[in-house]
Amino acid sequence: MKKYWMAALLGSMMVLGACSSEDAQEETDNTAEAEEAPETETAEENEEAAEGSETEEAEEAEESSDEAADEAVETEETSSEDSSSSAVVEVDTDGALEEEYTEENEEQKVTFVYQDTEVGHTGEVGPIEFSIDAVELVSIEIKDEMMAAQWEREVGDEIHAFAIAMGFENTVDQDLDFFVPGIKAITNTKEQLQTDYSMSEHPDTQFLGQVAHDGVLVYVLEKSTVQELETIELRIPTASDADYVEYGEEQRVKLLINQ
Repeated sequence: MKKYWMAALLGSMMVLGACSSEDAQEETDNTAEAEEAPETETAEENEEAAEGSETEEAEEAEESSDEAADEAVETEETSSEDSSSSAVVEVDTDGALEEEYTEENEEQKVTFVYQDTEVGHTGEVGPIEFSIDAVELVSIEIKDEMMAAQWEREVGDEIHAFAIAMGFENTVDQDLDFFVPGIKAITNTKEQLQTDYSMSEHPDTQFLGQVAHDGVLVYVLEKSTVQELETIELRIPTASDADYVEYGEEQRVKLLINQ
């Protein structure tokens, strides 16, 4: 609607300009008709030129407004498409424990805070099918000097982490690369995390034909504790072939943690 309002505004300005010229011309002294005839013609020519200029400006303004409106529509459509392609799928989990339990050795004491081994969510990234099988939240107390040095912590410090068990299968007879360690996690505590290589069981990133891999991805919290977690969003990347052609679209899965 804005482009029509702008065109109407320019049109009103043109009418007002024409009326002012006519009023000025009517006030001309009749005794100087012979002398003013050329001036009248000049005024009319100037008026016509002004009207032509204003018409051109109005048309250009309307065309510019049309182009801006078209660009806005295209941007909105693109935004809508991007939004639909990356919609977040929420998955409810049920891993609340009646009582936390621990496993301990000389190096560490692991406390299990949350555990759901039957998540059962499935999805696909192009020809790669994936499943989220389990989620587990733990706190780890460091008891050994060597482990403390490895983590650059002190003996007695706690590490808070969560683990995601996943499965992957290539459904086509074509070699594909699928970088599982590239799956990022975003938490409600405003942390963006990558998998921890030392603790994760990463599956093979090459899928040579119709093969299946599984693994456990571990993420270490840096600024928060597992007790604070309410959601964990996983960003699952696309697969690609030897020519770097991508297959599918990034998938977003948000695990709802019901502690």
